[in-house]
Amino acid sequence: MSEHQQRRPFDVGAYVERSTAGPCFICEMLAGDPDYAHHIIYEDETAVAFLNKYPILYGYTLVAPRHHREPVTGDFTREEDLVLQGLAYRLGEALQQVVPTERLYILSLGSQQANSHVHWHIVPLPPGIPLEQQQLESLDPLKEVLGGGCAGPAPLSGPSFSKAKVGSPEESARSPLPVPTAAEGSSGADLPAQRPCQDLLSVEPRLLSRLLDQMERVLDQDLIGLYLYGSLVTGDFDPEISDLDLLAVTASDIDAQQFEALDDMHNAIAAQNPQWEGRIEVQYIAASALETFKTQRSQIAVISPGEPFHLKQAGIDWLINWYLVREQGRVLFGPSPQTVIPSITKEEFLQAVREQARHWVEWANQPRDQRGQSYAILTMCRALVAYQSGEQPSKNQAALWMQERFPQWSSLIEKALVWRKASDDELEGHEATFPETAAFIHFLDEQFD
Repeated sequence: MSEHQQRRPFDVGAYVERSTAGPCFICEMLAGDPDYAHHIIYEDETAVAFLNKYPILYGYTLVAPRHHREPVTGDFTREEDLVLQGLAYRLGEALQQVVPTERLYILSLGSQQANSHVHWHIVPLPPGIPLEQQQLESLDPLKEVLGGGCAGPAPLSGPSFSKAKVGSPEESARSPLPVPTAAEGSSGADLPAQRPCQDLLSVEPRLLSRLLDQMERVLDQDLIGLYLYGSLVTGDFDPEISDLDLLAVTASDIDAQQFEALDDMHNAIAAQNPQWEGRIEVQYIAASALETFKTQRSQIAVISPGEPFHLKQAGIDWLINWYLVREQGRVLFGPSPQTVIPSITKEEFLQAVREQARHWVEWANQPRDQRGQSYAILTMCRALVAYQSGEQPSKNQAALWMQERFPQWSSLIEKALVWRKASDDELEGHEATFPETAAFIHFLDEQFD
């Protein structure tokens, strides 16, 4: 057993004396005092995350604001608090990639008499702990702490838990995702690794908070829930080109006054955040419409890339979106998505994926520009992988998997990835590339059968 895995007694008396009579340990750590050194795994201009010097459980981490704040909410604006909670989320996701975790605990402790600098404990509970030894019982330092001091736990097999892992999610990757068999006769495979999901607020710390605040101002009590889904949640989000995908569930249909106010809101946000213009996609739909979407069409208000804010009718043709929100969506406001979106079976999802693929076959009957060709190629890749695996991959993940499975189309798929990121000035020869694109779409359509 290594020194990191051995347990040692915890000197509670010395801890209390140091905590009550000494300076703030977090402020001293940030000032570089060696007597208060901890292993810092992430820091930015607002917050710091570090391993507990006296861990009760493997991977025990603390996160705190850099500035000395004490009340857990009173010293923060709503936006500041959301940024800290976003960091706690990202740390939790990173920890669970490298530490076996049955349950993740996130809590704020401390005292005005000692350790008053507010901080949050992020603690992975390992599998196999009896129920009576879980929760607060598992965090009791009187039951001895792990050895190894501030160096933290011994390295685990797999990806390392480091500053790069937490602070730069784009530099890290999950282990390959096994693809389950979707139906009898389909074969499993390993999808290429995708970048882990980003912290919900790491791309633009105030953007989501601002959207929610403005929606609440416009909709007031009519806003039931706001849910984030898509690549920012599931992984492979590209800060330069990916969209923000949001579902806003309302108490009733958006009326004319609300529509005008929401349109003004989206225009103002785009003007204030030009890098996000045309990349914020939001659906506003009444809870009653979600309840009946499989059997009837209802009003939906939508803003999406390339389209202004508009009203349309939506029904079962939105099943894929609602399935992804229900299964993967993150709550920004309101109840769980499972409470506002009715049950959708895996079979219904797969059937909708197949119908979507047929749409792209029809689309391929007329020449399109390379931007559209790229979207169609990557969407068809994702549809086939989803249909065969039963799981929705990212576009990048699906593209890599398809290149390995169908090397004869690898060059075209690579072009689609390039076209997706290229500026309009860099795209040329649209008509020359379309026949190959159309042939690829027809080829993939045959693979569904």
